[in-house]
Amino acid sequence: MLRALMSVILCAAASRAAAEPLAMESYLAQVRQGNPAYRAMVATEASLQVVALEPETMLSPYLSAGASYLDDQAEQPISFQPQHTIVSSWDLSVSKQFDVTGTRLSLGYKGGNMDFALPSFTTGALGDVYFAQNGVSVGLTQPLIKDFGARGHRLLRRKVDGSIGSLRMLNRHGAAAALFEAQAAYVSLASARQVAALLEESLERNQKILQWTKDKFNDDLADKVDVLQVEAALRQVQAALFNARRELKGSQEKLNTLRGEPADKEVGELEALAAPAALPAPAGERFDVKAAELSAQSNVALAEETTERYTPDLSLLAQVTGTGGDAPPPGGRGESWYPDHPTYMVGLRLTSILDLPLYHKVLQGTELAKGVGADDVASKRAKAGLEWRDLQGQWESLQEQLRLASELEAIQKEKAEREKKRYQEGRTTNFQVLRFDEDYAQARIGTLRLTAQAAVLAAQAGFYNGGGIQW
Repeated sequence: MLRALMSVILCAAASRAAAEPLAMESYLAQVRQGNPAYRAMVATEASLQVVALEPETMLSPYLSAGASYLDDQAEQPISFQPQHTIVSSWDLSVSKQFDVTGTRLSLGYKGGNMDFALPSFTTGALGDVYFAQNGVSVGLTQPLIKDFGARGHRLLRRKVDGSIGSLRMLNRHGAAAALFEAQAAYVSLASARQVAALLEESLERNQKILQWTKDKFNDDLADKVDVLQVEAALRQVQAALFNARRELKGSQEKLNTLRGEPADKEVGELEALAAPAALPAPAGERFDVKAAELSAQSNVALAEETTERYTPDLSLLAQVTGTGGDAPPPGGRGESWYPDHPTYMVGLRLTSILDLPLYHKVLQGTELAKGVGADDVASKRAKAGLEWRDLQGQWESLQEQLRLASELEAIQKEKAEREKKRYQEGRTTNFQVLRFDEDYAQARIGTLRLTAQAAVLAAQAGFYNGGGIQW
């Protein structure tokens, strides 16, 4: 009993879910989930966010480590050459550059030992010679001109932020375009369904009108031209219905394809079309304009990076190394082979290009390169502004057409209703009622098409503002 009750409840819930129309936002959620191109753009966004972190590796600590072992034994030793040599060495260092000053600090450790034996005819009682050395060092490099304040890192970060940011904006532009295409497909299918349903009724109505006219012609109450006129109207409806059915099929296939479903999958009910009240207000620059702006910023950073690369370099160097040795093994000698005191080093390093004419040409070229993207940005911004004004013009024109179409539809509706009352009173004919119903249906079709155009224009305006992408 309980299972039967649960089955009834589940079936009722499924029926309610099936009866609910597929809302536009629900459909767009399906597109975001099932459209391979959109998913690829989401993955591209994630990957570009990671790639943009690359400049930060310049300021990351770096580790360097190594170890080696050498065992060499001569078959025929020569005077004063070791007969058998064993050398072990190892090193470990960590370095880091700091952002504020550009200072590079390094900490290192080196160690090793050597054990070798000289031929007896040269050493007498010397025997094996052994020594070992261990050293800890601290090094510092401070740029005074080139890369002062880690300028190289800042330039690289600006260049990468600009170039990667431009790619991200173009990727978002493509994602917004994909969602706009999906919105247009939804509107197209909803409109095609309503228009096709009205044309089906119109076809049936015109067939009745034609039959009525033929009967009147056979009774000599109508002329042949009246029959031809009705037949022409019927052919027009048939042609319009053929096109509507073809549009309906294409819109359904496109809607399914954009959400990653088989093209022939059945699409449930959709929301009824309604004309938007107003266009969405512009929300900043369009993504393609932002991409051009970031690309221009990257060009400027690249030019400055080129200048920085050929700027004369003067750096302050300093290093302190503490050294010490281990005692020789029993019976071995060699205490004098290793140092046992720290070493200090301070100095300056200067590097500069010597071909000064070439250097000045490079500087001139970098100055010219800085302005490469500015004209492109201005062009894209002007084009986007022109397209937005054109969109507003279309919207304003469409609003006036919709107002007139709605008034015409209201008039045709009232006319058809009054004619039906006259027919009930016996003051008109069924033919006239059918003709007035046909006029009303054509007015409704006109309003539907204009409503669909308004919905697409609103979606296009949303595309300018990012198109509903969620990242």
